[in-house]
Formats: sequence, C-alpha cells, structure tokens
Amino acid sequence: PLDVETKAQFLKCNECSNEFRVCTEKGVVCPGCGSVLTAPEGASAVLCGHCRERVSLTPEPPSRPATTPSISLPADEPEEEAEAHEETSVIESPRDYEEDRLQAMRVEFADRYEIIEPLGHGGMGAIYKARQKQPQRVVVLKVMLHGRFASPRYRVRFEREAQAVARLKHPGIVSVYEYGEVNGQPYFTMEYVEGCDVKQYVLRHKLDKRRTCELVVKIARAVAYAHQRGVIHRDLKPNNILVDGEGNPRLLDFGLARLAGDYTEDQPHMTEAGEVMGTPSYMSPEQTLGRPEEMDIRADVYSIGVLFYELVTHKLPYRIDRSRPLETLRIIREYVPKRPSAVNSKIDGDLDSIIMKCLEKERDLRYQSAVELSEDVGRYLRGQPVEARPSTTFYHFRKLLWRHRGFVVPVLGLILTLTALTAIFIWRLAAAERQARYSALEARMATQRAGQVKEQLVSFIMDLQNVRAKVDGLLDEGDWEEAHRIASFAEQQLPTEAGLAGLTAEVQAIISTHAADEARKVNELVRQMHFRDARSLMRRLTEMATRLDLPALAHRMERAAATFDEACWQSLFSYIQQNNRSARALERFLVECPGNGHAREARGLYEKLIGSIRFTRWPFDAAEAQRNQRLTAQVLELEVRYELELPGGATLDMVLVPAGEFLMGSSGEGEGSNADQEPQHAVRIRNPLYMSRTEITRGQFEAVMGTVSSDEGSGGPPGRSRSMPVAVSWEEARLFCDRLSQRNKDGLAIRLPTEAEWEHACRAGADALYSFGSDGGTERLTDHAWYGANSQGAPQPVGLKGPNPWGLHDMHGNMLEWCRDWYEARYYLTSLVQDPGGPETGTHRALRGGSWSDGPDELRSAYRKAARPESIRPTYGFRVCFEVIADYAERPTPGAALRVSGP
Repeated sequence: PLDVETKAQFLKCNECSNEFRVCTEKGVVCPGCGSVLTAPEGASAVLCGHCRERVSLTPEPPSRPATTPSISLPADEPEEEAEAHEETSVIESPRDYEEDRLQAMRVEFADRYEIIEPLGHGGMGAIYKARQKQPQRVVVLKVMLHGRFASPRYRVRFEREAQAVARLKHPGIVSVYEYGEVNGQPYFTMEYVEGCDVKQYVLRHKLDKRRTCELVVKIARAVAYAHQRGVIHRDLKPNNILVDGEGNPRLLDFGLARLAGDYTEDQPHMTEAGEVMGTPSYMSPEQTLGRPEEMDIRADVYSIGVLFYELVTHKLPYRIDRSRPLETLRIIREYVPKRPSAVNSKIDGDLDSIIMKCLEKERDLRYQSAVELSEDVGRYLRGQPVEARPSTTFYHFRKLLWRHRGFVVPVLGLILTLTALTAIFIWRLAAAERQARYSALEARMATQRAGQVKEQLVSFIMDLQNVRAKVDGLLDEGDWEEAHRIASFAEQQLPTEAGLAGLTAEVQAIISTHAADEARKVNELVRQMHFRDARSLMRRLTEMATRLDLPALAHRMERAAATFDEACWQSLFSYIQQNNRSARALERFLVECPGNGHAREARGLYEKLIGSIRFTRWPFDAAEAQRNQRLTAQVLELEVRYELELPGGATLDMVLVPAGEFLMGSSGEGEGSNADQEPQHAVRIRNPLYMSRTEITRGQFEAVMGTVSSDEGSGGPPGRSRSMPVAVSWEEARLFCDRLSQRNKDGLAIRLPTEAEWEHACRAGADALYSFGSDGGTERLTDHAWYGANSQGAPQPVGLKGPNPWGLHDMHGNMLEWCRDWYEARYYLTSLVQDPGGPETGTHRALRGGSWSDGPDELRSAYRKAARPESIRPTYGFRVCFEVIADYAERPTPGAALRVSGP
C-alpha cells in the first residue's frame, strides 16, 4: 500500500523501486455480467475482467461523483487501447446498483421464489431472504456472483459449497434444500435461521465464562461432525456462525470448504500459486502459506481457538492491519499472542491452556481434532483435569478437592481446629518433660564423649607401632584420603625417633601416581560415551586434589574440565559418523550432558531421527515397508526380529512394526464393506512396536499358562500339534499377556494390539483390500491365507502361508484375532487421530483378520467382527505385542531418558 498525494503525478515504491503514474478513476457497470469496474480518467474503453467484454465509456454526466486519486499500471507499460462495442453508464451510487440487482433477481427467480430482501454477500455469492412458492417456506437464496459469466473455477467452488453443506445433516449446521440453475445462473437454497452472529450473541446476552464455553462446545461438535463427513470449513469466524432464538449455534457459508478426497484446488485451473483464501484474522499459520493441499482439520481447530479467544476476551489475539496484507500473514505465522488471562483476569489457568493449545503454530501441538477440543472443554466445565495442562499428582488432587468442595471445606476446617487444639495441649504437656529429658541427656552425652576419647586414645597408642603398615593397607584399598590423614597426623605428633619423617610426602607421591591412572580413566569413559561416570570421576579427583594439596593433579583436572564438554561432543560425533543413524547415543548425550554447548545441535539431530521413523508417507510398497522397518531398527539400535523367551525353554518370535500414518477402515466400496468400517479416516501410530510373528500357538500358551482350558482351545482334538493356533476367549488372552509380562526377564509390558495397531501392522503400507494388493484373485489370497476355500474345514499350523512385507504371517486368515478395544459399530465417527484405543466401555470386544471358515470378503484388512469377552470358539485366536516407546524428544525433562522396551 502506497500513500498518494492528490496533486502528485508520479509515485515510486520504496520496496520494489517501480514507478507508478497517479491518475483518477470512475466506476462503471459491465452490461454483460453486471460487474463493477474501475476505469482511469480519460480512458475511452475498459476490459471487463470477468466476462472479457470491452466496455465503452460515455461522457460523464454533470452529476457524476468526485473522482479520487489511485495508482494505475507502472509508468513504463503502454496503456491498452480498446474499441467501443457497447454503451454503458457511470454508477450513480452503490445503492442504485444494489436496487437494480435486486429487481433483476426478483424477475429472474419469479417462477420459484419471492425475493423479500438482500441479506448480504459472501466470497462467491449474493444472499437473499426469499419465500419459496412450492413448498411454501422462508429460505435463504444464494446466487453465484457474475452468474453465467463466472469463470469455471468459481463455478466449481460454488457447486462444492452446495455439495459440502448438502452432505451434512446436523442441528448445528444449516441445511441445503435445493441446488440448480435459472437461465444459466447457479443458485442453491438453505434453511433460514432467525438470529445473530455468535459474537453479537455473547455481547448482547452478556454470557459469562461458563455459558461461553458451553457455546464453544456446541460449535466444536458441529465442526467435528463436518470433519467426520469429510468437510473442512476453512473460514470459521463469527459472521459464519449464527445463534438461533434457542441459543444453539448454526454453521453456515461453506464457500471455502474442502471435501475429503477433493483436490480440485490443487489443479492449475482452480487456484493461482500461493493464493491465500479465508479471513486473515481467523486463518491458521499453514493457511497463510497458500498451499491448500497441506491443510487438514487442524486448521479449523486453530480458527475455533481464535474465535474462543475473541469470545472470552472481546479482542482478537493479533493486531491486524488490513492495509498491510503481507505483514498480517507474517504476524499470524510468527507472532505469539498474549495469553487470554493477560487480557481478561477472570480467565483461569485451565481455560488459558485450552485456548493457547488451539493457537499453537505447529499443527502437531494443537488438538488433533475438534472432538478432542470439545472433550477437553467438557472436562473443564465438569471441573476435571484438562489434557492441555501438564498432568501432575498435585493438579489432579486439587481438581478433585474443588469438585467436592461443598463437603471438603467444612470437614477440613473441623479437622484443622481439632488438630490445633490437640497440638497446643500436647505441646504444653511435653514442654516440662522435654526439659527434664534434656538435662539427663546432657549428662549422659558428656560421659559418653569422655569414654570415646579415652577409647580412641588407647586405640591410637596401640596402633603407633603399625602406622606404616596401616597406611600401606589403606593405599592398597584405595582409601587414599584416610591414609593421608593418618600419615600426616603421625608425622606431626610422634617424635623423630619413631622414624616417620617424610611419611606424608611419600603418601602424596603414591596418591599422585594412582590419581594419574584414574585421570586417564576419565578420557576412556568419555570415549566409551559414559559421560555421567566420567564427570563424576573428574569431580571426585578435583575435590581430592584440593583437600590433599596435590597441585599437579589439580592442574590436570582443571585442563580436563575446560575441554570436557567438547571432548564429550567429539566422542558422540565420532560415534555418529561410524553409526549413521543412532538415536540411543544422542539421547544418552542429551540426558547426561544437559548443559553442553552442543545440546541444541544434538537435540535437532535426535528429533530428526525420531521424526524419520515416526511420520512416514502412506501408502508405500513392500520394498519401502521393509526399508522403513530397517530404518526404525537402525535408529533405535534394535533388531528387526526379537526372540522372547518363555518358561520351559519355549520362545515367541516377535517382529518390529514401524510407526506411521495410514487411512483406517473402508471407503464403502467393494464386496464385504460394512457400515462399521466407515468412514475411512486418518490414524497415526506414534510409536514402533514388536508384534508376534504368528498367532499364539498351543505350545506357547501352555508354556505360560500350564494348560488350555478347553479342547476348543487347541483348534481341534487334544492330540493336535503344538504348532496349531490356540483358540481362547478374550479374557484368557488378556490373562496370558499379564502373566507373560510378570515372568519375562526384560520387564516388557505384553498386551493385545489395538484395532488401529492391528490394521496398521496388517496393511504394511498397502491401501488395497489386502496387504498384498487387490489384484490376483483367489490365487494370491491362497498364498497368504487359510480360509474356507483351502482350510479343509479346520485351522492349520501357523506360519505356513506367505508373510506380509513386515514378516507377519496369517494376518488374513486361519484365526480371527482378539484386539484390546471394546467394539462399537460407529466408533470411527468419533475416533481420535493419534493412537486411538477404542470406546471406553462396551459389551463386546473387537476381532480382526478373518478365520479358516470365512470367505474372501471377510479376510480384508479393514474387516471387523465382535464377540463377548468370555466367548470361546474354534475360530477365535490372538497375537500379542509390546511397545517401543521413544518420548524423550517430546518431553525433555532433566534426568529423563529414552525408554526403549525390549532388547
């Protein structure tokens, strides 16, 4: 933006040095599409940017409005000449133009709607209050700007808004009634809502903090519903949220919404490079970059956070200067707003933390969905601990007391009163007794001290003859300071005739020799990357050199201390060069050298390594899956295969399953797809884990549990092979995990996998029906699974069929496998993004994988079944897992370490 003086003829930009000519402008209306155009003073014609018509300019009438200064094209560019094709008129006033447009709309839609009044306009359409003639009802009529002359890009966006709202049926979202065209003019109608926008509603009704939070919960639930139906709003602001007469918020204006799987915005004809869409005040940092393909539901979470901030403080988190758009976008990306409590002192710490978590610049630090946000605000309203604040015992205890304050406060007051009275009474009774005991104690202590001095004197006199032998013994035992003390005392106190002259100097020389050897151990410990032990030894030698007056050792330790941090870093750097990907060495350095000058560089390397194994691009082929598996093992210094020892010499072969992201469930297409597999949704498994290579066999189960509770547990008669999969109930499978966790020497927490972990492990990067793809028919399925067509009506020994890319056998057949989750048919509608663990309660437990008696459609990666936890069937088996947890980089605390369960 440039400031223009009225009399100036030319203006130079201080940023780009381009020179501009200052001219005056006038407004004209394009007769083709009705667009308002701006024409330079003196121009004979102007080109319409919407319908591309050349519009001639008539001489200005005497009553034309005064022209205003503006900036035209750069002075060195030629003006475009155009011939007049049609006559047009100068706009007399915006009011006249709007009235003409309203009359035109009433004529155009007269057959179907009676247009009552204009309500305004959005980014792409004009909005009118209208009365539909059949059926009779009041509706909102939205007509696309520029009508039939609109560009294909605006038509697609206008149609997409109608599609987005039409797929949403929720009391918190306005409904679409009809979509169509009249004389080439696209339009759609929506439910008419009497009310005001949410900001006006809060101010008008003077809502307190609690009622405002309840309103935000309703908004977040409506947004979450849209997300679950694959719609991202991308323009949440007060004007797009109406509150009806009953106090219920209603979302509208999905003009910038994005549909799941709709990447039309990424095509060249849909958007210009770097085009930023949305309202700046409510944009998320990633939205300001103009890359719509990188945006997800967390952008809406950020916008809700800005709205929440504004409703409780009556101010926006940023100062927005609309005359400087680029500066505005930079502020949103970089500026950290004040905490709401700094603006409104009535806001407490919990609500502060909830809002600030919504406004995190990094998407991974925000709430991962509107569901998480609404649940956390709900916990706040119920007085429970919120997830936005660090979880501590004191915090949970304080919230517990606050929820039960009506009972706790009077009881606590009574207890304190009784305690105080009792303490005063006891103190007075004990005062006299203490005085008497003190006098008796003084007398006894004096007698004991005299006896101790006498005993020490006698002992010392008896040991005088063996001073040298005693000193030599202490030196050999490594008790150097005691040897030095005895030698120094004996040399000073005994006469020359005792022959102890120079004993202290001899002892110091011996200690110096031994200490030099110990000093060399410091360097050796650093080379072995035992940084904490090296620092402890160096500190001990330094203190001893000071106490025993050993200047050479003291000087050596000073030099070692001066270069200690750099030596530690060089040792680590050398190790990293030899072992290119090692998170273990980096985490040891971060834990044992927290104050090292290279700690920040080490933390960056560590987080980069952990990120490389945690966030993988999905889908990927078998070769990439195995590379991810090897990379995870290399970074965490683990083995891809791990043999877990069982009682009695039996073993359980475990396979490393990398962390990563994938789309869980089914899109609803193909045979075998059920409603409980929908919608397909993004899930992130944040930590690698080890999973048993095959289903648990009868032999492995008996090694841990001693016996199988039922003949059904062997998959057949009692004489079947110990390599047959065991068939047990969910409760028996859980008991097996608990007992194995208690008995294994490595202290591993063995458990059943969650549904998300099971499907992630089964797919191994594939987005097809099976882990090996969707083609090949039953031939490829026969190579990987036992099912109704090839099992001969019974389960088969484990591990005979081909594995998936990660080395897991029988994931698509042989036995249905118990998962840890409770089963709920519509759980995917509310599932979390990160490590979902299923519903909190239920009556049935989830089963995955298909069995020897099932058909091909029931062996799909996304297929789900359920049974009661106590049920035992010949088709119910299980496999186990344990996590490899890497959380140091996320929660850096002094003394914390990377916890890796397993080898």
